[in-house]
Amino acid sequence: MKVALLLAIGLAAHNFPEGLAIGSGFRGSSILGYKIAFVIALHDIPEGAAVAAPLLNSNLSKLKIILFTAITALPTAVGAYIGAYIGEIQKVL
Repeated sequence: MKVALLLAIGLAAHNFPEGLAIGSGFRGSSILGYKIAFVIALHDIPEGAAVAAPLLNSNLSKLKIILFTAITALPTAVGAYIGAYIGEIQKVL
């Protein structure tokens, strides 16, 4: 459980700048934003597996493992919002 928690914290911190890239990519163009989001989504599959694998050895239910793993992706959404906001400011300037 400790290993999974440390991995989750590290990946959550790692996912925030990925979100910034997605949000700012969408401000550049929607096609660029979708391309970045797709590549990062593919990149996040093994990251989710890295968090879920140690949890499988714990007594958690599969639903809790999926929820715990999904929570590590929330900083991506926050980063995307902030990246889009900062990208909009840059367009004005």
